[in-house]
Amino acid sequence: MRPLIIATANGGKLRELRELLAGMPLAVTSLADHFSPLPEIPETGATFLDNALQKAAWVRQRMADRWVLADDSGLEVDALGGRPGVLSARFAGVHADSEANSRLLLELLAGVGEPRRTARFKCTAVLVVSAAQWYSAEGACEGTIADAPRGSEGFGYDPLFIPAGFDRTFGEMTSAEKHPLSHRGIALRKMRAIIGELCAGESADEDVSAPGGQGSPSTPPLSIGTLASGLAHALNNPLCAVAGFSSALLARLKGGEAIDPAELTSYLQVIHDEAFRCRDIIDHLQRFGRLQHNGAGSDDNR
Repeated sequence: MRPLIIATANGGKLRELRELLAGMPLAVTSLADHFSPLPEIPETGATFLDNALQKAAWVRQRMADRWVLADDSGLEVDALGGRPGVLSARFAGVHADSEANSRLLLELLAGVGEPRRTARFKCTAVLVVSAAQWYSAEGACEGTIADAPRGSEGFGYDPLFIPAGFDRTFGEMTSAEKHPLSHRGIALRKMRAIIGELCAGESADEDVSAPGGQGSPSTPPLSIGTLASGLAHALNNPLCAVAGFSSALLARLKGGEAIDPAELTSYLQVIHDEAFRCRDIIDHLQRFGRLQHNGAGSDDNR
């Protein structure tokens, strides 16, 4: 079992993530299993990806012996110009609870008719497997905002959010009903596929390193299509990380904000690690000898 820590102190989110990862070859723990008191990890990014990376990097620095899964999610309301967005958990204030956030949302939407109460939940999940290797997955769910909270399931804004095509809020749905529709469910299904490929790759690498060095005859070589997708993701991730972390850091420094040395180190470490991740891309390219083409009639000269 691969040790994985979920980087959240939110009990509702932790419960959902555990449910969505059920059945994977993972030994899942949370911040509560390793930190007391629970840490307040900085979330100062301009996007969900920025914040998810920031949380994952903070935990990775302190728990380097295991994979780290972090996600950042929020509600975008069209009538409010996309707010609360990345500030969803802090909409009514830094220490506001879900009730206060929901109350403020309804106050701001007072008098706004149903056709204009459109909104969407968004989620970006990040899996950090080493200092130089991470993956991301996104999910979104369109819907509308109800006039008042309905239901007691879920957490956060769930009792206010009616997914498109339904007349019930997430707060009125069971987990089994919500997961196939939700932003987090969509992102985690993508992440499950990534984790499955990583675990399968580890098994293949173990086969290759076995005595004889040839691997199991039943292990199929990777396809060109699979590698192309992996390389595209590998190339995109360093660019996203360097751009996202650098822009967030520069904005805070230019604004004259004092940044804690430990947090600054966390920022710079991620930027450094992602810059050097290009070496991993070279490693992937050097494995072309183990590949075969998909389908018949491929043109080797194209």
